[in-house]
Amino acid sequence: MIRPKLQWFVLTAGLLASSMLGQQPAASEPVDLQVQIRSDTGSNRFRIGEVIPIEVLLSSPTPNRYLEPCALFRESNFGFPQCRFFSRWSFSITPETGWMDYTKQYGGPHTFGGPTFEVPTHYLTTQALKFSYVLTNRFRFEKPGGYTIHFQLDVGAGDVETKAQAHPHGTTVTRDIVLQIVPADAQWQKGIVRQGTEAWFAPTPRETDPPSQSLLDYKQARSALCTLGTPEAARVLAKAILSSYREAENCLQRSPASPTASKRCGVFWLTRVWR
Repeated sequence: MIRPKLQWFVLTAGLLASSMLGQQPAASEPVDLQVQIRSDTGSNRFRIGEVIPIEVLLSSPTPNRYLEPCALFRESNFGFPQCRFFSRWSFSITPETGWMDYTKQYGGPHTFGGPTFEVPTHYLTTQALKFSYVLTNRFRFEKPGGYTIHFQLDVGAGDVETKAQAHPHGTTVTRDIVLQIVPADAQWQKGIVRQGTEAWFAPTPRETDPPSQSLLDYKQARSALCTLGTPEAARVLAKAILSSYREAENCLQRSPASPTASKRCGVFWLTRVWR
C-alpha cells in the first residue's frame, strides 16, 4: 500500500510530466519543427467571462525547410489570400461539456467577396514566430473546471533547392494547453462593465503605428465587455446598438444573458425592451 505522502508525490509528478509531454513532438512529428502553445498572460487560470488570449510559437533550426503558416487564425470574411501552402488549423476541447463553440451555434466566418492577394513565402527560422489568437472570440466557457485545449496545425514543408518548393507537402502537429476556469466574482464583473461602458461610448483614440497605450486599453475594455456575458454587460451593448455601434450587435447575439425570445424576434426587439 502506497503511503499518502508518496501517493501525492507520484500523482503530482505524473501530472507535471503529462503537462510537459503535451508540448513535446509526437513520435510521428519531425524533431526539427518546434511548436508551442501557451497563454498570452502567463497564467492558465481565467474567470468565467474573461478574455482568454493565447499564442502559438513556431521555429526550426533547419534553414529553408518549413514554411511560415499562411493566414493562420485569419477569420475575416473579406478577401482571398493566395498561399503556396494553406495551413489548416483547428481547436477541440475536452471534456465535451461546460463550454460552447460560437461557430456551431451561430455559424463561422465565410468569405463573401473582396480582392485576391498573394501572400509572400517565408520559411521558419531559429527565431520563434508568434501568432496570437483570442480563444474566447470562438469559445465560451460556462462552467468552472479544467479544460484541455487541443490545437492541430498543418505546416508546409519543402526544400528550397528542389521542385518540392513549388508543391510543398504538409506535416501535421498537435499541441495541448490546460486551462483552469474559475467562477467570476461580482466586484471584478462590475469593473469590466464600468470600463467597458466608458470605452464603448468614448471617442475612439487616434490610430497610430505602433498603437498607443490608450488605443490598446480602449480596444481591450470593449473586448472584455463583449466577452463578459452578464445582464449588466448585455444592457450596455443594447444601448450601444441604439447609438449606432453596429459591432455591438454581434457581442449581444453571443451573450448568454440575452433572452431566448430576442434571438427569435431580433436584436431590435431586445433593444426596444431595454431602452
